[in-house]
Amino acid sequence: MMISFITIFLFPLIALSCLHTTIYGENTLQDLSAFSDDFIIENRKIDIPGYPDAFNPSIVEYGDGYLMSFRHFTLEEEKKVSYIGLMRLNKDFSPKGTPVLLNTRTKHPAVPSRSEDARIFYVDGRLYVVYNDDVSPKNNTPRKMYYAEILETDESFICTAPLRLSSNAGPLHRDEKNWIPFDFDGQLYFSYSINPHKILYPTNQTNHYSARYSTHGDIEWNWGELRGGTPAVLFEDSYVAFFHSMNYIKSIYSDDEEKYHYYMGAYLFEPEPPFNVTHMSATPILGMGLFESDKPREKVVVFPGGFVADDHYFWVVYGKDDSECWVVKLDKFQLINTLVSVNTRKVSVHVESREY
Repeated sequence: MMISFITIFLFPLIALSCLHTTIYGENTLQDLSAFSDDFIIENRKIDIPGYPDAFNPSIVEYGDGYLMSFRHFTLEEEKKVSYIGLMRLNKDFSPKGTPVLLNTRTKHPAVPSRSEDARIFYVDGRLYVVYNDDVSPKNNTPRKMYYAEILETDESFICTAPLRLSSNAGPLHRDEKNWIPFDFDGQLYFSYSINPHKILYPTNQTNHYSARYSTHGDIEWNWGELRGGTPAVLFEDSYVAFFHSMNYIKSIYSDDEEKYHYYMGAYLFEPEPPFNVTHMSATPILGMGLFESDKPREKVVVFPGGFVADDHYFWVVYGKDDSECWVVKLDKFQLINTLVSVNTRKVSVHVESREY
């Protein structure tokens, strides 16, 4: 019998307090190898044929295996060019078939592809991709969110003409990234931010999402701003997702130089409105080579983009150092046992309007 996520006994807070003082000290990670989470079972690289520098993957179950997206970055005519690719995987996460790059420029064929950090996910049984992009000819406007349906054709894949997503959640003239999709009653919803946990729901305006629910929890996280990561997936009585954050510190993996470090954690939120966050990681997920690399790097990056699960394990795919795709196997219930409770202290329900 499966154990309810919400009713699991959580890791003692006193142990977490000791972890803060002995490993992290003054809210910085000085030695990322000093601690390894027991729930990490295995960690391995995924190589994409023909794309040795593929990174920032997302993943879903597909057929008798998986379908994984990835980002392919290149330089073309001194302009930044970034593509979304898809690759079938076997159940052991080995490549299967031939990778394909999606055409996200059906509406803007003269503009180079700048599609970044895709997440793939299902809503009501249909497969979608969401990502951020700048479709302006000069690559000089704020990045916005787009989505499209993914269709299989002749054992390959295409996407429908991408549609821009609009929202009243943030300022008009800001980059929009890392909206976290989830399926609620067969409709596409988004988690716009984690604290406050701001939820976007579809309005009557085409592709417009309104900030309907906003809940503030007693969350303490000392490793940068909480940002989106994987799509949220409903398991038993909670949605589960993995987030990322970032700060600028020295560590043994940055050659004792101050560099950006990206971290991964997990959180749960309620399956019904207003979607309160109920549990989350108290510290970044560490160990099993997550931060190790034999390559020179400008940033130390662990960037989760998707996960699949069975009764016992989560397999989280993540981008490493903006140059690799990896998958880490986590013991589901050991991980959940380390999450700390979050008490909601404020709930806002509102519908705002704005012209786009």
